[in-house]
Amino acid sequence: MSAYLKVITGPMFSGKSEELIRLMRRHTYARKRIIAIKPKTDTRQNGIRSRQINEAGESITFAEFPALEVSDRAELSAIVTEHIPDVLAIDECHFFGPWITEYIHSLLVDPKNNLIIYIVGLDQESHCKTFGPMGDLMALADEVVKMKAICFNCGQEANVTIDKSGTVRGEGEIRPGDIEIYEARCRTCWRPPQND
Repeated sequence: MSAYLKVITGPMFSGKSEELIRLMRRHTYARKRIIAIKPKTDTRQNGIRSRQINEAGESITFAEFPALEVSDRAELSAIVTEHIPDVLAIDECHFFGPWITEYIHSLLVDPKNNLIIYIVGLDQESHCKTFGPMGDLMALADEVVKMKAICFNCGQEANVTIDKSGTVRGEGEIRPGDIEIYEARCRTCWRPPQND
């Protein structure tokens, strides 16, 4: 058996992390060695968390899974070498640089490797362009699942995340956030961000 890559993508508030947690918990029944990874730049929380909006409009955690934080290929490679996982799960992968694609490719083509790899991340930035390495990772994948959210404006299916401030992020700028900064929108309700 060879390595296998599944990419789960879509806008914020579509249930991507919830699906990743479900998949990891399923592997725990078979006593698989699971390593979950998240980028150090995502400072919102420890571990991988799935959140929902309560009746007061607040974002609350309802499922979580412990994760190790990494910032570069050397750190990720050291963790994989040390722990020799059966399952490697990476959340918020859009925050990583191009090195993540090269590293995942090296795992996939290693004939001794039968690792199951799950990658979760936003496929698009607010201006509907590919977010970080996600397009290349989807091209490498054995399976891609594109999830939909519900448009915060009209209630239809949403496929993009907007920054509520309406401004364009600077090149390489990372703005981790939740409902206080971002909303899901359908194509009809989406508007391009503007430069200040």
